[in-house]
Amino acid sequence: MSGSAPPGEEAPPAAAGSSGGKGGGWFAAFNAAVKRLKRQVLALHYANQDPRTGWLPRFFILLALAYVLSPVDLIPDFIPVLGLLDDLLILPGLMLLAVRLIPKEVMEDARRRAEHEPLRLHRSWGTAAMVFAMWDGALLWGVWWACSHFGGVALQPYKLWIVAGLGVALAAMEVAWLVVGHRREQQLESVHDAAGVLPELQEALLERGSEGVHAYLEP
Repeated sequence: MSGSAPPGEEAPPAAAGSSGGKGGGWFAAFNAAVKRLKRQVLALHYANQDPRTGWLPRFFILLALAYVLSPVDLIPDFIPVLGLLDDLLILPGLMLLAVRLIPKEVMEDARRRAEHEPLRLHRSWGTAAMVFAMWDGALLWGVWWACSHFGGVALQPYKLWIVAGLGVALAAMEVAWLVVGHRREQQLESVHDAAGVLPELQEALLERGSEGVHAYLEP
């Protein structure tokens, strides 16, 4: 039979990382990177609480935390190439700059505290609102420009109404999305308070079922 070892000889061991399970290959590396990022974010949060942290590193810490905790990306992920720019460059750059500005002993204490005092940070809904406002401003300006240059004479008296109506519709949808998201986060927190279930675990269960729970519990 092909693939079997000759009599008296053992089959060679499988190459490391060749299995298709979640425990090996890029998936395990990705999970490890995500967990390291979570600890680093929490360490920045604790460093921000340290009185030894100066105002300049504190500013970049708050900027990095607001960016990473925002449920909305500045550059949407569905935009090819540019959608990954904030995840690959902007966010790591902000975090690296913040870490470089924090005194070494403060960062070491913050990392130790992050290891021993895990904490779930709340999402930054205010940052999401600001991102929405920037998106809306760029989109409405584009619509105004398009109406002014390509709308023709007949459309000019109505371009203000078009832009205003579009702005109201966008604002209504975004406020509704923010309210629903905030209420969902509060529901997860209430589950945590009532049943002692970690919010991340409950969220994984709600979104992906038992598969999400297993992925979350993997060391």
